[in-house]
Amino acid sequence: MIPEESKNLVLDESAKTVKITLNPRLYPQTVVMRAAYRFTDDFDVIVDGDPLSSIFVTLKVKAEDVESTTRKDLEQLENAFFSELIHANVEETQSRRYADTRNALIGAALRNLMVQATPEKIENIGKKQKTTDEESAFDKIYKYMPKQNCGKCGADCEKTAKKILTGAANPNTCFHLKRAEFSVVREGLENALIALKNNNDCYELNKKDEKC
Repeated sequence: MIPEESKNLVLDESAKTVKITLNPRLYPQTVVMRAAYRFTDDFDVIVDGDPLSSIFVTLKVKAEDVESTTRKDLEQLENAFFSELIHANVEETQSRRYADTRNALIGAALRNLMVQATPEKIENIGKKQKTTDEESAFDKIYKYMPKQNCGKCGADCEKTAKKILTGAANPNTCFHLKRAEFSVVREGLENALIALKNNNDCYELNKKDEKC
């Protein structure tokens, strides 16, 4: 915890707020925004300042929780925010570090797929493999979850994973799916879907004698 007298941290017990001043050379704007976003469900969050000099973050307790919030709660909020800053920083560093390798592997896999099969064949195969693919996607999501109610979201892990798979829930619903390991998987799957869609769009245009 930063010392109470630090000018970079102000705990306002009467206003139930935590005000933090950050050095953007240590915590870039993208890292601060990612960390701050993870608190928006439970707190009112304001991010302001200059990304070249100082970034100001204000975390304010929501109205319904004001009466029950103590100074100790504000100190825990401060600690939690700095933990998320470190996590977001590591997450962003890992994502950049492995981006080229990840995209190269996905690109190679997609090129191999397109050489072996036309969109018609892919569609036929997809119909036969739909159940297997869904189970595989479910496993990729579910393995990053605690397999039990951890108390973070109050929902059943298996039901939440199925909702994410069908698009009925956002991956950020689960606290554990915000972690760095799952973000790499999610970004890889998103890149693969975008590449596959673009390739298929080109195929449709070529059938009409148009350039993609």
